[in-house]
Amino acid sequence: MAENDKGNEGVIEGPGFIIRDRRQFSQDGEKIDRAPEERGQKPQTQYEETPGEPAVEQQETGDKKAPRRQYQDVPLPEVNFTNFVFSLVHSAMLALGSLPDPATGKTEKHLSLAKHVVDTLGMLQQKTQGNLTEEEQRLIDESLFDLRMHYVKEKEKSA
Repeated sequence: MAENDKGNEGVIEGPGFIIRDRRQFSQDGEKIDRAPEERGQKPQTQYEETPGEPAVEQQETGDKKAPRRQYQDVPLPEVNFTNFVFSLVHSAMLALGSLPDPATGKTEKHLSLAKHVVDTLGMLQQKTQGNLTEEEQRLIDESLFDLRMHYVKEKEKSA
């Protein structure tokens, strides 16, 4: 194993592997400021066309060709309970027509899907009772209450 000769500190390359030092603090306890690439993360980007490639390509689906968007990789949020609840809330808000669909930019209502997501959150609330921090419990309780009220209003509008 030898230090990488590209000038990258803390990078060791061996046959078939690379070791990158991603520690946030030095041995003296001082914070090391690294660029996102050095921390092993890709820089935050939005969905964009890949340079040199078309935004939409044709994808074979049986006898028809359907357009398929190409997106750059975007760093995903940490997997934890709070982000999971936020993901479900976002899905419900999309289905309730409160947010535009990121793929099309249009707002559409799908009340049966919204009800399914709200019911899923309700089941999650019941199954996790007594196992959440105060903050997590408040998040799921308030999110569920707000979504149920929003669903009732949208259901009344459509009746």
